[in-house]
Amino acid sequence: MVLRGEVLKKPTYTAIQTIADEGNTAICYKCYHEVFQTKCVQKTVSMLGATDSFASDEPRLLRSLSHPYLVDVWEAQWDPEWGDQAVTFTMPFYEGGSLHAALMAGHVFSLGEAISLACNILDALHYLHVQRSLVHRDIKPGNIFLTDDLDTALLGDFGSAASIKDGQASCQGGTPLYKPPEWHSGSYTAQSDLYSFGLVLREMLGGRFRYEDVDMDDVDRRLLGGNRTLRDRDLMVPPFVPDGIRRVVNQLLQKDRSARPRTAFDVQRSLQNVPHLNWRRVDSDYPLTWIGELKTSKLRVPREVEATATKITRGPNAGMIRLSARWRQRNVDRWRNFGRLDAVLSEDDQAGWRSFFKSVSTEMFQSAARR
Repeated sequence: MVLRGEVLKKPTYTAIQTIADEGNTAICYKCYHEVFQTKCVQKTVSMLGATDSFASDEPRLLRSLSHPYLVDVWEAQWDPEWGDQAVTFTMPFYEGGSLHAALMAGHVFSLGEAISLACNILDALHYLHVQRSLVHRDIKPGNIFLTDDLDTALLGDFGSAASIKDGQASCQGGTPLYKPPEWHSGSYTAQSDLYSFGLVLREMLGGRFRYEDVDMDDVDRRLLGGNRTLRDRDLMVPPFVPDGIRRVVNQLLQKDRSARPRTAFDVQRSLQNVPHLNWRRVDSDYPLTWIGELKTSKLRVPREVEATATKITRGPNAGMIRLSARWRQRNVDRWRNFGRLDAVLSEDDQAGWRSFFKSVSTEMFQSAARR
């Protein structure tokens, strides 16, 4: 039956537009709630292949989830066309859209922004895993939503969420590219969610994966063999990412889930404990530029640092890349060069690039400490 009191000539919800769903696993509509006079989202999720999900088994419990970084579920109903094979959820609309939409639009997150958003999601995952004994089973950019200023992330879409019985659930639902290597085993744990989160963190740090180039047959073959869906070269983080954060990403993406961090809280604590410059990539082609920022309790005015990579076109080093850096106090015109840190490297010398950014960061922290 329709909502009691619903006036058919004046429906509660007005559809505004269809929203593309990453992975094409659901049907989404941006709507307007005529009574509340606010935008919302209706998302129809198929229950086929996810028979143990809370959405199909105990949908009432989804309404009880309450956390500042979880998307609220306003209401849910069986879909009139699919019957009990699909559920339509109504949720708030977030002006920042999804993380997937931001990545597809080419938005570049700074290192600090990526860490902050990651910690929001890790906080939500810790709540699900520890306090509610649930696994999400579909962690991906399309299920992470951003506030209008893009500074807060919320985890949504619990259509595949399942109870952890004896520490595990079955491997059902999910989006192929973000499935963990153990998917073929049929056993899904909290560490499986953390693997998928590791892929999302890699995208926030280094930009979206080239979805259009992904061979889904290859993804299926790799999963069947118990391997990661993407190759090592696709999972590398940018050279400005500190070693401590790189290690976190590598731990999250371990093929053997027993080698991954034990809890989302452990990951959150590790990310927050790594000193870093707040780097942001400015250009996507040569000459490349990165702008970093350093704030400490000893600095009255934050410092900015600029790193540049330029292709050498002439002379004995033609084809090589020249890396240089300079710094200044914020809003001061005069830059100071790090001449002794300049480097000439090949484009594929990843160790050399990382060493350059590490040296720049070390110099910035040491100069601030000397004040």
